[in-house]
Amino acid sequence: MDKPSSSSSYPSSDRIRLNVGGKIFETTLSTLTKIPDTVLSTMVAERWRGEGELFIDRDPTHFSKVF
Repeated sequence: MDKPSSSSSYPSSDRIRLNVGGKIFETTLSTLTKIPDTVLSTMVAERWRGEGELFIDRDPTHFSKVF
């Protein structure tokens, strides 16, 4: 069985941390922008500055299902 790849296998410039209602999610920019014109890809394009965390004021329980 293959192991899922960790975020450390991606360049740090591609990683993004999302703070959703106090819970941290880490993914890559390429994952969030893979499908253009979605809420997440638009939010990243408009608000991400390349460092720190992007805060989303939503319930992390529900976000994890969408994410």
